[in-house]
Amino acid sequence: MALLLACARKVALYERLVRAGRWEVPPGKPMFRLVGRTLGLVGFGNIARAVATRAAAFGMRVLYCDPFVQPGQFATPGEKRELVRCSASRTSSPCTRRSRPRRAG
Repeated sequence: MALLLACARKVALYERLVRAGRWEVPPGKPMFRLVGRTLGLVGFGNIARAVATRAAAFGMRVLYCDPFVQPGQFATPGEKRELVRCSASRTSSPCTRRSRPRRAG
């Protein structure tokens, strides 16, 4: 969540500007609010569920994709869907033989 907030509010850009002695706001515009944005989670384990709870507190819509989790299995905000269009996405699934991408050819 901290990285998502930092990116949405352009913290790194403004930190560099302030250190350089510049205090104007326009260079980093537009800054985005998280309210109404969609967060896509690949995997819905303990960490992803904790992120979903925090993202929902910021007013974000949470979508997740996890073949091992049934819709409504957890009392955590989120809707199980194929992740097609999201404002942001986060992966919290382990890299195993079954989850590793297969090479073409």
